[in-house]
Amino acid sequence: MSEFKVHYLVKELMEHLGSSLSPEAFVENLQKNELLTSSSSYNCATQNCVRNLAQKSPNPEFFLAKYDELKAKNTICLRPFLQLLSGISEDKELKDHLERNAKKSSLVLQNAQTTVGTSSGTESKIVDNVTNDDIPVIRSRLQKVRGIASGKKSLTPSEKEYYRKSHHPNYHAPVMPDWTTVRPDMNIDFLTDQNISPFVATLGAIPVCSQESALLEDLLYCLEGAEGEYIVPNAIMGPYDNRTFTISDSIDTSLSEMVKQILPLASHYSLVVRFIQEKSQFEYGQVNHALTAAMSSLIKDYMVLIAQLETAFHKNNLSLHKLWFFIQPTLRTMEILANIANTVNKSGAKGGKVLSLLHEQTSTYVGDSNAQELCLYLTQKACVPYMEILERWIYKGVIFDPYQEFLVVDNEVRDKDEVPHDYCADYWEKRYTIERERIPVFLEKISDVIIRTGKYLNVIRQCGKNVKSPQAEEIVYTIKERQYVDAIEKAYNFASKTLLELLMQENDLMGRLRSVKHYFLLEQGDFIVQFMDSCESELSKNIDDIVPTRLESLLELALRTSAANGDPYKDDMRTQLLPIDRMSQIFKILSIGTDEEK
Repeated sequence: MSEFKVHYLVKELMEHLGSSLSPEAFVENLQKNELLTSSSSYNCATQNCVRNLAQKSPNPEFFLAKYDELKAKNTICLRPFLQLLSGISEDKELKDHLERNAKKSSLVLQNAQTTVGTSSGTESKIVDNVTNDDIPVIRSRLQKVRGIASGKKSLTPSEKEYYRKSHHPNYHAPVMPDWTTVRPDMNIDFLTDQNISPFVATLGAIPVCSQESALLEDLLYCLEGAEGEYIVPNAIMGPYDNRTFTISDSIDTSLSEMVKQILPLASHYSLVVRFIQEKSQFEYGQVNHALTAAMSSLIKDYMVLIAQLETAFHKNNLSLHKLWFFIQPTLRTMEILANIANTVNKSGAKGGKVLSLLHEQTSTYVGDSNAQELCLYLTQKACVPYMEILERWIYKGVIFDPYQEFLVVDNEVRDKDEVPHDYCADYWEKRYTIERERIPVFLEKISDVIIRTGKYLNVIRQCGKNVKSPQAEEIVYTIKERQYVDAIEKAYNFASKTLLELLMQENDLMGRLRSVKHYFLLEQGDFIVQFMDSCESELSKNIDDIVPTRLESLLELALRTSAANGDPYKDDMRTQLLPIDRMSQIFKILSIGTDEEK
């Protein structure tokens, strides 16, 4: 993080806290802190922080439960936030300061509320209790109330997201009909909204071997998402809940227990197909589309297995124990798929956040080679559209992100009135920015390299030169990050080298700087003396009587007759009459960083 950005964020924080202290001292301490320079220490939250906070919490069980809930949702910046809370809890002076500030704010708010509900005589007494330190807080609250009263009420997060997406030029997300509601028979999950009379017959009066045959047929139905006669799916309360089943009480106890061991496979299947149906919608993004496509291919293999089991059943070559044996590998696979679907559903993940969850799942199954291979397959398939966007960005400097999933955001100005006349460093800083929520975990260390690579290519294109990386190679996700990191670094080296050659050789940056030194740093004093002497009579006039073309002629004459005649860039010098005087310019400079700047 750059020094200017740190200074800006610290200044904003101090203003929100209502502190009048200078931010420079805090910036120096933050720059010395390793948390700003070491990404590993930033991302690694130890269990000691959670343990210490739980011990100091008035309700440790509630704190741990809330932590587990936020962790399951993969909440952004959870670990750094815990480190911040742990640091605050260990700093007694900071705790005391925050408590005093909280009490003061609550007192001001209480006084303000009391003022609203009291008469004018009481108001004067309350105003007497307000000190000078309370005025900034009251002013900020009044500004918020005024903004709401004037129709500037802030939108909800979902409304902001919809507004931002719908007004983006690359947003193409058609609204698909809810076919599962309009056409229930098209649903590949269980139909539980129909009035089905369960257990139309009992099995208690027939032999156990005959009960097993009837249960096998029902189980095969349930494993492919259809209701049975003696095994009935229960309705789910929410779209992401696990499916449960009710088994007829007339079934033999041993067979019933065996069926209960097999039914989790049907429950996992139900959750996975619901996930596939929902995340296949346009608005969930290309990464979710690729993930559901990979899951669909696995579901096809699962249906082939069920068909093979049905063939064995019709040939009287299948029993409950054989069924339990045959589904063991598939049960583990479907369990992993259901776990991934449940995690993505809870967190509402999309784009890079989905890839972070898949990467964490892949890293979790280090000791289980089959499970890790499955998660690696899903992660690689889900990474394909994201990596294609990444390749376009680092090889061509182009962003094609129709569903707002990529880590780089193009804040292109489309209103001609807002386009700056000069492309300065501030323009490129604001044109392309990073959305931290969209960065996959495995790309976080090189996110700055990624944004700079595409930004350099765009600068080169703005200079009128078409550029394309000759070392373009396909970027594929692997557990060992060295492969795609090397490809990104090669693209970065090419972009930075091309931009440097463009500036230093084709555009002669050093010659331009020497030319600036001649005139604005007064290296050639005879030019400025001669120019001012020749313009003295013209500049003594009223500003309305000055002829700009005459000043241009005098400037050209001074350039030709002074030592600046040898400068190859002397013809780029121009004169300009500013609409403000020197005193106004000086006051503008002095107001930087103060309240008057606004």
